[in-house]
Amino acid sequence: MSPQSGISTARAQQAQGLLRGMADPATSGLAIEAGTTEAIAAKSSVAVVIGAENSGDNGWSPSFGAQDCRFVAGSFGYSLYNPADPAFDSSHDISIQRAGTILAGYTLASRPDLSRSGSSASAALPSLPDGVRVSADKQTVVILDTGVSSAIDNLIYQYDFYAHDSSAATTETHGSIVASQVLAADSEANIVMLKVAADGSGTISLAAADAALDWVAKYAQQLNIAAVNLSFGASSVVSRETVTSLSDEFETLSNLDVAVVVAAGNSGARSGVSALASDSNVICVSASDGEGTFASFSNRDADLTDLVADGMDIAYMGSVVSGTSFSAPLVAGAIAEVKSEFYASYGHELSSNEALHLLQATGDALNRTGEVAGTSASAGSGYVELDLTGALGAVYDLAALAALGIVV
Repeated sequence: MSPQSGISTARAQQAQGLLRGMADPATSGLAIEAGTTEAIAAKSSVAVVIGAENSGDNGWSPSFGAQDCRFVAGSFGYSLYNPADPAFDSSHDISIQRAGTILAGYTLASRPDLSRSGSSASAALPSLPDGVRVSADKQTVVILDTGVSSAIDNLIYQYDFYAHDSSAATTETHGSIVASQVLAADSEANIVMLKVAADGSGTISLAAADAALDWVAKYAQQLNIAAVNLSFGASSVVSRETVTSLSDEFETLSNLDVAVVVAAGNSGARSGVSALASDSNVICVSASDGEGTFASFSNRDADLTDLVADGMDIAYMGSVVSGTSFSAPLVAGAIAEVKSEFYASYGHELSSNEALHLLQATGDALNRTGEVAGTSASAGSGYVELDLTGALGAVYDLAALAALGIVV
């Protein structure tokens, strides 16, 4: 659970067990408590404990003492980590690159030097300008990324959640390429760009992403948001559903019928995806070459990957890029497109789950080796490559919709 969303009593008790026995004077007398971040912050500085769901995962166990751990500045303030853990990479923000769960926030009365400077948690969510309006027949796709490096068609709103600024401008091109992929699937989609990284940086702040997702939830209905795209994640992979610091926000958006689309990652794993993409409330997208074969760099997992989409050799302003980062927004845009066409045809909304099922039902099945499934014994392994043309055809096909249980 993100500290922004509050800290459960169960998580506080779990963290208490993790920290019990630490003798370091700097951490003595820690008060781990349930409650909102605001209530804790009012007493003193806030830190975060990151650990795994299973105490033995990733090298964590309650037996670790303070002598084994260090404090490190991160998105949520300061975090506790085990430097001997081979999964820890000091060059990345700990809260994005670890696959563990944030267990609890706690006060550090004895460590007033540990502040939450640079965190987005305490900043109020920005208000939507009065002039921003959307029509019922147009869907909106929100992109959490590095920002805007060049003109983006249909951009109706932008905000920098990292620096708390109304402009999401940056020199980093990743976000603009992602936006171009959304528009490749739905040229009429409204685009909202929420910057969650420092200027010119490709490193995402999860604190900024957390706040940005809260903003998406606040304006989901007003902006007719069909999907939110996250083309970022940890370099490590998991092969089961994993709770992360953004899981509460993902669940909230799912309950609001907003599809959360997350890139699977580019480590080339054959049975695992990035932790963020493994969440049960997101759509995990792996990459293909657009012609029925997996991209060699793409993470994939037969149980966790929901769709596969083209992520190879994407041309943008004179450059060519590849990655699951550019597969995910094709799916986000496709969801917006089928929802928009369904509304135009039948006068009521297609749910995000129905849109996903439609895309899966009309896609091309892939086998475990990443080739189009034919007579292969490994066909039907759960991998489906996006076929937007086929999906749109099904939108206009009453029999196809009825077969999927979609009411028109």
